Formats: sequence, structure tokens, C-alpha cells
Amino acid sequence: MNNILAAYQFGMFSWMYFVGSLLAATVALILWQRRVAYGAILLSLMEVAVAVWSLGAAFEAAAPTVAGKLFWSQVHYLGTTLAPLFYFLFTVAYAQQQRWLIRRNIALLAVVPILTNLMAWTNPWHGWLWSNITLTTSGLAIYHRGWYWWFFVAYTYTLLFSGLVTLYITIWRFPVHYQSQIIPLLIGSALPITTNLMYVLRLNLIYGLDLTPLAFLLSGLVLTWAILRFRLFDLIPIARSRLVDTMLDAVLVLDIRQRIADANPAAQALLGQPAKQLIGQPALPMLSHWPNMVQYLTTEVDLRTKIQLTAPARVFDLRVSPLRNRRGRLTGRLLMLHDITEREQLIVNLQTALAQVKTLRGLLPICANCKKIRDDGGYWHTVEEYLRDHSEADFSHGICPDCMQALYADFIKK
Repeated sequence: MNNILAAYQFGMFSWMYFVGSLLAATVALILWQRRVAYGAILLSLMEVAVAVWSLGAAFEAAAPTVAGKLFWSQVHYLGTTLAPLFYFLFTVAYAQQQRWLIRRNIALLAVVPILTNLMAWTNPWHGWLWSNITLTTSGLAIYHRGWYWWFFVAYTYTLLFSGLVTLYITIWRFPVHYQSQIIPLLIGSALPITTNLMYVLRLNLIYGLDLTPLAFLLSGLVLTWAILRFRLFDLIPIARSRLVDTMLDAVLVLDIRQRIADANPAAQALLGQPAKQLIGQPALPMLSHWPNMVQYLTTEVDLRTKIQLTAPARVFDLRVSPLRNRRGRLTGRLLMLHDITEREQLIVNLQTALAQVKTLRGLLPICANCKKIRDDGGYWHTVEEYLRDHSEADFSHGICPDCMQALYADFIKK
């Protein structure tokens, strides 16, 4: 084995491929640590495929024989075929189109990569992928393309351009404050596509050199910068309809680290800051002047309660709903605040009015002869005066039939 490796000629291009493989593996690890977010796992797998591609390309560039170059090409085709597939699946997931990410669709898309790898390892028997391989004076391999190679290229670019269009459309679907996250993805996507297209059309400055893995190196740098600068996968936008933007209730979305991931216009007005200043900020400091709300931010079950805020002086019906991914893992929380200040004030006013209603209870000291009533101060009042002062009743006077008979019997007889 040592004798075989000693024959390899590791030049500048080989070491550049090695660096690209190492960088792709590093980015894959960073993305894996953020795998809770939608699409992060798929992009991590894409970077793993790129790492395999670059590693195989490094040994392929250093191999001194046609047989050695063919072997390492067969090895790195595992990454070459899977990288476009994972890239496309990532764009679909990032655009919140998970309904397309079902096993049947993924299995159908994986048919061509699996078949292509079989073609690569059986190529010496049929030559459908590479009809011939020759070496240049610089030691690079020229792969003469068979008919199946062009079929695979058509499949690959269908995935790449479909993913690019999906990301472009996503820019217009999501609010403006998310566009700064997606633009680096477009740049990172365009670099390897453009470079690979130059290789396919044989427009490279160095004949036979495939710079696509090196383009993925630059793509990895762009993505790494976007991850660190924009917290790219900590703040994946929650799919929202126009209803959320126009509703009067305040809606806040917090990520797993209790940072604000989304805020509709009502929430922005309540917090007194625009979305671009709220997105990505820790929720606890932003809500510190609302201690009644802060205590509910760590709940892992649906919760509904009434809270009273002092600034502004309002009463809200608070609803906290945990957000979970398809595996049931907690990914964040949804907060909805419905202003019930007017309703609560109406209840208070009604309670005050009821409290002011005067009622008569207990034993009343009343004169057995004149029927006057004694108050708490010892003064005697007529029944009319006492009831008028101690209730909402008033009197209109008349004479009942019995009294009429007793008082005006003669008048009645006439």
C-alpha cells in the first residue's frame, strides 16, 4: 500500500481538493449541530457528499495511471451523484414545501444517482458513462463521455436549476427581513453551478481540470459566513399566511434558544420595534419589563392565561403553544396575545355597578303604631323616606280598595 501511495503525485490541485474536502466536512459538522432546523440535515448531507467528492478528486488528480484515475473517479462519484440531490431536497425543505419530501418522491429521485454509480463501477464492461480515458501531458485525465454521461448531466442540472429557482421564489414568499438569509444561499448555489457548467462545456483554462469541488469550497465559505453572520438555520422562517400579517392579535415565534424568530405587525407595534430589529434577539431581555409574561416562556405544553402589562397598561389573553418538528422534538414556541382590556374594563364597570346597588337586609326597627323606621343613628323616618334613602325605589301614592272603603265609604255608596 505504501508503495502504491508513493507513486501518487500530490501536486497543487490535489492539495486544493484536500482543503475543499476538509472545509466541506467542517461545514457539515456545523450544520449537523443545527439539525433541529428545517433543511439543515439535508444541507449537512450535501456537504458530506461534497467532502467525498473532493477527497476522491484529490487522489484522482494524484493518481499516475489511467486505472488509478478510473478507480478514484468511481469512488468520488458517490459524492458527485448525491450532492445535487441533497441540494435540491434542501431547497425544497428551506422553502417550507415539506409536503413534497415524502419517501416515494425521494426514492424516485434517488434512482438516477444509484444507477449512475452502478454505471461507474461497471463502466469497463460497457463504456456507457466514459467511452475512453486518456492522460494529458500534465497528468490530468480526459474522460471521453458516453451517452449515459449526458443523461446524468441533464438530470443533475434539472435538480440544480430547480433548486436555484426554488430559492429565488422563496425570496418573494418570505418577508423582507428574511431575504438577507437567502441571498447568500443563491450566491453559494451559483458558484458550483457556473464552474461545473464550464467543465461540462470544456471551457476551463486548464484542459481536463474539474474545478467544481473548488467551487464548492468557495460555496462552503459563503455558507459558513452566512451561518455565523445571520444564524442561518437558527432563524428558519415559519411559513405564514397573509392572515397572520393582518390579524389584530400579536404573534411572536421563539426558537429553541428563546430568540425571536418571527413577529407579525401587531407584535411589532406592541414591542415598539420593527421586525428587522426584533428578529434574532433574545426574547427575555426584550420582554423583561413584562415579568408576567416571561414566566411562561419555558412551558412545553399548551398554556392559556390572562396577563396584565404595565407598559402599555393593557390586559391580554396569552396563548403559548410549543412548536415541534415531525419527530416530536421541541423547536420553539408560538405566543399569541389577544387584547381583552375593553372586555375586562366592562366587567369591572359591571361589578362596580352591582356593588352600588343598595339592598335592605336583616331586622328593621319599625314603630308598631305609626310604622316609622329607625335608622342606625337613632332617627325615625317614614317608610317612604327610609326606602328612598336605602334603595333605588321611589314612590307614587294611591289608595288601596280596603282603605278606600274605610275612609270614603259614604262617597263610594253614593
